[in-house]
Amino acid sequence: MENNLIKIGNKYHKDIGQYVGRGSPLGNPFPMKNKEDRDRVCDEYEKWFNNHKEDIEVKKELDRLYDIYKDKGELTLLCFCTPKRCHAETIKKYLEHKYNEHKYNKGAGVNE
Repeated sequence: MENNLIKIGNKYHKDIGQYVGRGSPLGNPFPMKNKEDRDRVCDEYEKWFNNHKEDIEVKKELDRLYDIYKDKGELTLLCFCTPKRCHAETIKKYLEHKYNEHKYNKGAGVNE
């Protein structure tokens, strides 16, 4: 599966995929009061994510998304922000890193 791809879609545009917005285990808990808050809440989410990615519900959802990505070779994460900066970029980066790490370890004969 060399052409693995994770996209970020917009739920307003009726894109199809896996919802990661508010109300989901991976939703951004930091509210935006105005458009100038976007970078701040995305930065805060990245810190939050790194501190909570091993929490039971968060890890369970990350594992579910990873399995979809690994099995299908593609995944679309849905929120309402894209094409503007979105917390889903943090999730995408994590899943791609995990996949590439697994692929590298598998190729090197390392058991996960």
